[in-house]
Amino acid sequence: MAAPDARNVAAAKPYAGGGIYWAPVGTALPTDEMTPLPAAYIPLGYVSEDGVQPTRDTNIEKIKAWGGDIVAALLADESRSFEFTLLEVFYAEVLKFVYGPENVTMTQATTTAGTKYAVQDKGGKRDNVVIVFDMRHGSKRRRLVVPVADYNITGEEPYVDNALTAYGVTVEAIKDTNGVRVYDYGQNDDKAA
Repeated sequence: MAAPDARNVAAAKPYAGGGIYWAPVGTALPTDEMTPLPAAYIPLGYVSEDGVQPTRDTNIEKIKAWGGDIVAALLADESRSFEFTLLEVFYAEVLKFVYGPENVTMTQATTTAGTKYAVQDKGGKRDNVVIVFDMRHGSKRRRLVVPVADYNITGEEPYVDNALTAYGVTVEAIKDTNGVRVYDYGQNDDKAA
């Protein structure tokens, strides 16, 4: 039996260019933790210091025999989701992600005015997308790919002068045609000498 090894632990810090990316469903999926993402993957900018909160929900149904003995524990249902908060509320790509590209108009900065945006908040459900979470810890790398991400904007931070406005996002990982909810790729820092 192998002894515990501290080299097998890691925190999760985003890459300098961003830690969360999205692309339309059907975009070629990454197949490892290191290959740069194609241009179709759009970064979502800064995320709150809470990072990405993964959740696994599993519902087990215990079956009892006459007399009360548990004779089976059946998996009734399960799900996997992720929550995070987007901070860059003036970033065009965040606005398009939140409200839909067709509902956002951007006007470039000029010598007399900064970049402007106009949003039509029509509500409704956004199309499913691919979500990629890129993380590192020193030279360790981890990439989670949600091939069918059913996402919702689940909150907005209040408009106050002592905190940032932001968009709360919940992503439900839906199984793809291969029956996979999340592809998880990683690389440890234990290269052979």
